[in-house]
Amino acid sequence: VRSNLAIKSKLHGMLLNYTNKSSFSNNKIVEGGDRCVFIYNSNRNNFAENWFEKCDIGIYFTGGSEGNTVVSNAFLNNFQQVKYVGTKWVEWSRNGRGNYWSDNPAFDVDQDGIADTAYKPNDLMDQIIWRHPMAKSLLQSPAVGILRWAQGQFPALYPGGVIDRHPMMQPITPALSNRWSDTSPQPREIK
Repeated sequence: VRSNLAIKSKLHGMLLNYTNKSSFSNNKIVEGGDRCVFIYNSNRNNFAENWFEKCDIGIYFTGGSEGNTVVSNAFLNNFQQVKYVGTKWVEWSRNGRGNYWSDNPAFDVDQDGIADTAYKPNDLMDQIIWRHPMAKSLLQSPAVGILRWAQGQFPALYPGGVIDRHPMMQPITPALSNRWSDTSPQPREIK
């Protein structure tokens, strides 16, 4: 699946349900509803050079989805970049290259285009909220601030989840076909 454009999807920009050993590249999903991409029980898929922007969740994956490669994608201004409900660490970089994260406050001292520190899109508080939605009322409390500070000081407190050890400092631009150029008519919403 490549070089597609999805704008203002109702629920998902892209849905994978029991999809295995497939490739998704150069797709652009903007305002993809609840999730730019929803991955359920889908394994060993490859996501590269995609653009996920302004969704409630950039990528939500669950249901035993394993072995998926997510590298060289751009996650821009999603309310939550990733939702991964699991307890083990999942690496989202390969061969020294990861993804671009618009909310990553990292530095690139050696100016190689790769951030100097790893990026973890979720923390312990995210896990608590996913399991106990009523906890959202505590997000602005001093206790949550202390918990997030403690995780920064003691990384062993992280519950597992997605880690990008080589986040990019600049987003990729998907190679969409000419039919979606800035001068062509914009796609219209289908109801």
